Amino acid sequence: MDMNVSFPTDEQFQEQLIAAIAKQVAERIPTPDVPEPLLTRAKLAKAFEVGGGTIDQWRMLPGFPYHLKGEKSEAYLYSEVYDWLKNNTRRA
Repeated sequence: MDMNVSFPTDEQFQEQLIAAIAKQVAERIPTPDVPEPLLTRAKLAKAFEVGGGTIDQWRMLPGFPYHLKGEKSEAYLYSEVYDWLKNNTRRA
């Protein structure tokens, strides 16, 4: 009984081993968390597809999330405003 069996060469085995190790290392390296960018009033209005006046009205309501950027200007995080709208919007 004659069987034709082939085994990888040392070079092929070494390449496979290096690739497997590189994959394992890449999976274990933590990816940095990128902070969410602060949005200006105009960018927030564009993101929610509303006018600047609507943002001003929301801003006057209690609990509206904003961050001071400098002395007088305000900035907003999309996720915070989205959560605030979700919790403070009445559904019919």
